Amino acid sequence: EELTGLAHSLGLTSKDELYEDHFRIDRKKLEDVILGRSDEVHEPAEDFFHKIKMETHTSVFWPKRLKIGAKAKKDPHVRIYGRKEDVKYAKEKIMAVLDSRGSRITMKIDVSYTDHSHIIGRGGLTIKKVMEETGCHVHFPDSNRSVNAEKSNQVSVAGSLLGL
Repeated sequence: EELTGLAHSLGLTSKDELYEDHFRIDRKKLEDVILGRSDEVHEPAEDFFHKIKMETHTSVFWPKRLKIGAKAKKDPHVRIYGRKEDVKYAKEKIMAVLDSRGSRITMKIDVSYTDHSHIIGRGGLTIKKVMEETGCHVHFPDSNRSVNAEKSNQVSVAGSLLGL
């Protein structure tokens, strides 16, 4: 097994002595690296992760079979094993390119609750198209409140600066 080999190469007696870090990365940025469209990474994703693995003396597990453009927009995870300081260094190198929080912004916008249904569109199709094209998530407040005075106009939009 890869982890047992890593432990022995680091002079450890067992893979149980390895430090582990498990963290999220940005799905869209990983898709761009896989597709060769990343501004920061100019090599195949496999080579990018392999280079980090070799430079930091760690084992890096990443979602190699990520479904590009999947409906589920959940951010995938990366798992790194090795000596604590090596794992931290590998994580820094990966997060410099694939950090999901660094570029995420949330804006609150006042939009009259009477306009919400028009923006959302029939069956949510309009807002789904907007979210797909921009890579942003748009959240409308619950409109089921019966008293008009209680209805909220605040719509939140979360995404990258470019998407907003």
